[in-house]
Amino acid sequence: MTGPLPLKNRLSRVNILLAVFICLLKLTLFVSVAAAQSDEDTAKTKIKEFKSAYDSARDNTRIRIQTFNHLNDLDHPKVIKLLAGTVIPNEIKKDDPLVVNRIIQTLRQAKSDETIEELIKAVQKKPLARQLILIRAMGKIEHTEVNQQLIGFLSEKKPALRIAAINALADSRPAEAIPLVLDALTAKKWPVRASAINYLTKVTDESKSSEIIQALRAQQSQETGRLKNDISRAIKNFSRSKKPDDQSDEETVALFYGIPIYSKNLIFVADTSGSMTAPDESGTPRIRILRKELAGVVKGLADDVKFNIIVFNDDATQWQTKQVPVKQYKKAALAWIEKNVETIRPGQFKGHTNLYSGLTLALNITQTSKKEVKLVPTGQVSSKAGVDTIVIISDGRPDRGTYISMDEIRSVARTLNQTLQIKINTIAISIPENIAESDFLRKLAEENNGTYINKK
Repeated sequence: MTGPLPLKNRLSRVNILLAVFICLLKLTLFVSVAAAQSDEDTAKTKIKEFKSAYDSARDNTRIRIQTFNHLNDLDHPKVIKLLAGTVIPNEIKKDDPLVVNRIIQTLRQAKSDETIEELIKAVQKKPLARQLILIRAMGKIEHTEVNQQLIGFLSEKKPALRIAAINALADSRPAEAIPLVLDALTAKKWPVRASAINYLTKVTDESKSSEIIQALRAQQSQETGRLKNDISRAIKNFSRSKKPDDQSDEETVALFYGIPIYSKNLIFVADTSGSMTAPDESGTPRIRILRKELAGVVKGLADDVKFNIIVFNDDATQWQTKQVPVKQYKKAALAWIEKNVETIRPGQFKGHTNLYSGLTLALNITQTSKKEVKLVPTGQVSSKAGVDTIVIISDGRPDRGTYISMDEIRSVARTLNQTLQIKINTIAISIPENIAESDFLRKLAEENNGTYINKK
C-alpha cells in the first residue's frame, strides 16, 4: 500500500504546477497583446489605404463610394473620428447623398463599447447636418447606450433632431421612448408630428394602446388633411377595428385613380414618356387615362387645397414654381393639363423616363428655404403650411437623369426626405407585380411612409 507523498515532494509538484500556470498566463497575455497589436496595425493600414484612395477620388462619386470598401468590417474608434471629423463635413459640402448613404453603412459597423463611445461623443457635436447623418446611422445599431442617446434627442428643441431620433428609434421602439414621442404629437412643426404619428402606428405593445389612442384622439381634432387621416389609420391599427376611424362622413375627398386624396397641400408627379402611349388592359392609351384622372382630381379638390403638377419624360416640367390654391387656379390647371399631359408633340418625340428629375423637382418645391436647395439634409423643417404629400405615377423603368438606378433614386429620396417627412405615394400603371419596376415603386412608397397602388 502506497502512503502519501512526502511534504517536500508535494511542494515540489505544486511549484511545478504553479510555474506551468504562470507560463501559460504569460503566453496568453502575450498572444492577447500580440493580437491586439495586430488588430491595431490592421486598422491603421486600412484607414491609411482609405484616406489615400478617398483623397485621390476627388469629385468622382462612384470611386469615392468604392473607397469605403477599405473600411469594411472595421469596428474601430478611429474610423468614427475620421468619418465624423473629416469625411462627413467634406461630403456635406459636396452634397452627394449616395456617398452619405455609404458613410452611414460604414458607421453601422460599430459594435465594440470603445467605438460606440466615440460615436456617441461625435453625435453630440455640431454642425446639425453631421448630427443628422450620425443619428440615422445609430438607428440600426443595437446597443443600450445608443438607444439612450437617441431617446435623449427626443427632448431636443431643434425639430430636425427630434425627427431624426424618432425615425431612428422606429425599429427598436423602446418603451421609455413612448412618453416623449407622445409629447411630439403636439409639436409646432408638422413634420415632427408626422414622424411621431408614424412611430406610434408601428408600436405593438398592447399595454400602451389605451394611452396612445387617447393621445392620438386628442390631437386628431387639431389636425386637417393628411395628418388627420394618418391619425385615423393609427387609431384603427390599435383598435383593430374593421370600421375606418377616418375623415368625417360629411367630408368629401377627391379621388385619383380611385385613391382618396386627403392632403391639403400636395404635388402630382406624372410620367408622360413614350411608353404612356401604349394601351392599358381596356385598350385605352395610358396617357389619355392619365389626362382624364388628373383633370378629374383637380375638379374634385376642395377650394382650400394647395397643389402643383409636374410631368416628366426626357426631363421634368412643373406647372407652377410654387404651390397654388385650387380656388384661384383650377381653370388654369385644367387648361395646362389638356396641353401638357401628352407624349407626342408635332415634330418632337418624348420617349424617356426621367423620374429622378420629377421627384427631386417636387421635393425642391417642398423646401421653403430661398437658399440653394441641398440634397443632403441640413436641418430644414417645413412650416405648418408646407407640402406634405407627393403622388408619383409611372409605367416604366427610369432611363434618363442624374440617377437612373432605381436603388440610387430610392437612396437619394431617403436622404433628401429625412427631415422633410413628405409622404410619397406611388401608382404603377400597367406594370406586372413581379418585376423590378413595381418593386421599386413599392419600396419608394414604403420608405417614405406612403402607399403603393398597382393599376392594370
